[in-house]
Amino acid sequence: MGGDKKTIARLLDMPEDKVKIDRYAYDKKFPDEIKAWKHIGRKDPDLRAYKGRLYYPATALMLLIDLAAELLVTNRFIGLGALPGLVATDTRFRKPVMPENELLIQVKLLRNYKGKIGIFSGVIADREGDVVAENIFKGALIKV
Repeated sequence: MGGDKKTIARLLDMPEDKVKIDRYAYDKKFPDEIKAWKHIGRKDPDLRAYKGRLYYPATALMLLIDLAAELLVTNRFIGLGALPGLVATDTRFRKPVMPENELLIQVKLLRNYKGKIGIFSGVIADREGDVVAENIFKGALIKV
């Protein structure tokens, strides 16, 4: 299962212009992981400038991981609703992200405490396979 921005917007019940991920893939054979892709174009609204050079900020990278985690929860726990609160516990940024990069976002559900709290791992890699950011985070798995 997978989809594009329209599918993501429908699944997460949000406007299509707020969806930052281009597409995603979810396989029921591996229910605890999801992959998503994002192309950083030169006109991406999240790009920032520093000393005349454009870069994709760390806060925007974490939003990509959060969005992928919501997609995972929506696909994994049908009818649960959104993932209301994510708390990062260990975040590392390894490499800057520049325009014209293609990012692969992978999120895994590492642990599920009695269906109420989930511990997730998120990794973002660029086209060459280099890790640009990684995150361990917790989220409440409750129906909203």
